[in-house]
Amino acid sequence: MLLEDALRTASFGDEGRLVLVRRLNLGRVPLRANATQWSRRLEESYERVRPIAVAFGHPAAGRAAAVYFAANYEPWIELARRTIASEPCTEWFWRPALPGWQRGASAEETLRLCFHELATLGGLRLTLLLAARVPEILSVTRSLREEDVATLRQELGRAADAPPGKAERKELPILPELNPAEATLVRQWGARDLRVRWLAAARLVRFELTRAFPRVAPGIMPAQIDAVVRQWRETPRAAAHEVPARAPTRSPPANERRDHPLAAEKDIADRFETRAGGVFFAVPLLVRAGLPEFLAALPADSARAWPWHWFELLLRHGRIAADDPMFAALALTSENRPPPQLGRWLLATNRLALRSAQLSLRGLVNRPARVSVSATHVDVFFRNNEADVRVRRAGLDVDPGWVPWLGRVIAYHFNRED
Repeated sequence: MLLEDALRTASFGDEGRLVLVRRLNLGRVPLRANATQWSRRLEESYERVRPIAVAFGHPAAGRAAAVYFAANYEPWIELARRTIASEPCTEWFWRPALPGWQRGASAEETLRLCFHELATLGGLRLTLLLAARVPEILSVTRSLREEDVATLRQELGRAADAPPGKAERKELPILPELNPAEATLVRQWGARDLRVRWLAAARLVRFELTRAFPRVAPGIMPAQIDAVVRQWRETPRAAAHEVPARAPTRSPPANERRDHPLAAEKDIADRFETRAGGVFFAVPLLVRAGLPEFLAALPADSARAWPWHWFELLLRHGRIAADDPMFAALALTSENRPPPQLGRWLLATNRLALRSAQLSLRGLVNRPARVSVSATHVDVFFRNNEADVRVRRAGLDVDPGWVPWLGRVIAYHFNRED
């Protein structure tokens, strides 16, 4: 118990990540030592060896002394993804990262456990992040039982029988339709089943994320779920038949694949070279400046569009050429006029960059990199020798992980070899 308390209270400088250390020698600890002494001993032992943590997906992770995940919920999302893809989780770090999971568990039991843990850690928000990250929602939905979704009852809301009002129709001009397999579940479970309501919320998120990169997943409201479920209840069979059967096609060569919907929709390559590789290093600066609190006070539409207006301004401030692929990949165009307070935030973050890293925003942004974008992720790839000690010391290149106000997971990789 004392060791468990010490592990919870000790500070390892993990910057919010989940760091797993394979082995740590504490030496001799007095029998009467209290939790504070245990905590101090842990910190001292960790500082002595200071193992270099590598990302869980790195090829050397299985041999590393320490491995990290972007957040405490990340292992459960990755476990669900690997379970659906039939990929093994055999490395040493999976067992401590996934308490309660047994390697011999069936796929259904594993997916149910992942859903339960995510619902416990972050409610509906994290279960919808799971829906955004796994290759298909149906495998997760089929594994659920009604009691698995019971804790989300308040967030999902109750089924509404009243017809939608004009405001609802205006807000949701296009709704995600059922595919045949989903239509079968809806008919089998009934529109009032909480699992159907969760599926509707998950489909809304997936549908919204494929439309335009700057739009984050909306704060799913019960009224929106009602609209989708009502459509499914009224025309489940018709909606199912509207999805045409696709003839089998050969898999395209690796260099022709467009794995994320944005690439197919906007003709954007899934990976591209850019001069603005450091643009997302500004994310922690915006957090330190108080941007999440600022956005929380704005109307939902403004809050969704605001960060992308700011990133466009940052690219222009960094003197990034207008034909740089970063502009096209982030789809930094909007029908709405830029908000008037962008300049003030640019000045505030520039001051923070100078103070913490001795770099201007222009110097922070202008970094060659390879970037991969998808509906849920932004991955930035640098070479090993491109790590900047000033950026590292200021903690600006620590993986932000899931950024709610961007609706994306952001990760940095210093393993590029070309």
